[in-house]
Amino acid sequence: MTNFKTIQRLLALVLFSFTLINCSGDDDGDAIGQDPIIGSWVAQQSFPLTIPGDEGATLSFNYNTQIQYNFLANGDMNGSTALSISGEGLSQAEIDALSATLFEGGANETFNGSWENTSQNPNFSQTSQNYSIGDEGETPEATTLTFNSSFTEFRLPVEADEDSPFGSIEYITFVKQ
Repeated sequence: MTNFKTIQRLLALVLFSFTLINCSGDDDGDAIGQDPIIGSWVAQQSFPLTIPGDEGATLSFNYNTQIQYNFLANGDMNGSTALSISGEGLSQAEIDALSATLFEGGANETFNGSWENTSQNPNFSQTSQNYSIGDEGETPEATTLTFNSSFTEFRLPVEADEDSPFGSIEYITFVKQ
């Protein structure tokens, strides 16, 4: 009889320990029930551009972007954008002139806003999630984000503008920091 009770207690202790181990790990956002968007995300892209210059010449350069989003569990969002131009053969005066034209709102900006998962019954293990995301003072936009299987990247769809010098990019990839 004593052996049976001892085995029961050991089994209960093993099961309790197993539960603690499975629930206590900090696997970088793998918490069950936590929206995968929560965290800090960065996207960096560079687009080659060619535009008309003086006297029929053309200017070729790279338009570089870095965008950071911080999605907080309470539905707040903040972030920043950093834009720059680079290219061989461009003088600093040409880079400054291009920057003034292309970045009329400023090359570096910060923003605040909000986000919400708009799925009726969100399943945070699914790689496709529906959100409403918007900058402060603007109407939030509905978007679907597609995460990779480990939830360390997501793709933000980009609406193609016919006049965009960036061509027809379909999405920007963000990487979890």
